[in-house]
Amino acid sequence: MRVVHYLWSAQIGGIERLVLDLAVAQRAAGGIDPAVLLGTGKGQLLDHYRRAPVDVEVGGLRGGADLSPARLRRVTRYFGDADVVHLHAFHPLVARAATRSGVPVVFTEHGAFGLGRRRTLADGMKGWLKRRFVNGGVDFLTFNSEHTRKTARSLFDLSGVPQEVVYNGTPVRRPPAAPPHPAVESRCRGRFVVGTVSRFTRPKRLDRLLDGFARLCDPNALLLLVGDGAERGNLEAQARTLGIEGSVLFVGYRPDVTAYQRLMHVCVLPSEVEAFGLAAVEALALGKPAIVFRDGGGMAEVVLGHEPRDVVSGVEELALRIEEHREALAAGRDGAAERVAYAQRFDIGVMAERMRSIYGRLAHGRA
Repeated sequence: MRVVHYLWSAQIGGIERLVLDLAVAQRAAGGIDPAVLLGTGKGQLLDHYRRAPVDVEVGGLRGGADLSPARLRRVTRYFGDADVVHLHAFHPLVARAATRSGVPVVFTEHGAFGLGRRRTLADGMKGWLKRRFVNGGVDFLTFNSEHTRKTARSLFDLSGVPQEVVYNGTPVRRPPAAPPHPAVESRCRGRFVVGTVSRFTRPKRLDRLLDGFARLCDPNALLLLVGDGAERGNLEAQARTLGIEGSVLFVGYRPDVTAYQRLMHVCVLPSEVEAFGLAAVEALALGKPAIVFRDGGGMAEVVLGHEPRDVVSGVEELALRIEEHREALAAGRDGAAERVAYAQRFDIGVMAERMRSIYGRLAHGRA
């Protein structure tokens, strides 16, 4: 069965990594011949896509408003050679091509709704077109969390569309990572390390992590922050204001974050309204506690399924929960095996099998 996945680019991001992991898992499992159509041939992950055992095509689209008849015909022909088209993003031309191809269409809503930012006229038009498409041009909808499904229903209705929640997957059994930078490893040695891996943007709410860490009564604690972004300067200033700059280590962007996650004793993911909790799954898969906030959307949904006490309501509760994990570790009760076992339900192979079942029902007309 040939399945063509579509996404806009190969930029570094959760959706881009997910689609690549899913296509590779589908190839490895057999029975599916996956291909990927990128709207534009840009992104730091482009070489990773091209090295993968997956056909990759670039649509050459010029932007979100590209309605070129020539490119529409080209994308329609490409989709027409598939048994199933699986869209991971909305683009008017691509949606039209998927409908015209006559091939069953799966659309996965990953939760990038753009809520909370100022909407333009173009945003309104795109939203109207997307609403029409997901209610009339899609054969099956999937969502990466119940939180995402609830939000999508409030925006688009979707009452007459076959749908299912299929949690995102990740290669839980990743190969050993390259070692962390020796200077970072040296700073962490012998310390109780609290940390996170994140883009430094406002919705990630890393300010809450710094506030909670500042409330710890442990001079041996170290806060390890892996990532970068527009908020880094503000976070560095906050650390100075809180008087904890000597216990906070900013290591910047790192291509292989697993090695740095292994240095952490507790992972804190303080985001607001995440569509899904992939970072939480990755922490749990390493046996690390993953503490999130109650307003974390899909992130909280993931952690609630394992340890409700790791879903906190504020920075005081965050500090108390970190301290409880420190005491458990000191007493030899790390709970790592249970976390690793729980993370298995989010393995990319589980997601690939769920998707294979959906594709099969569509291809045989039983959806």
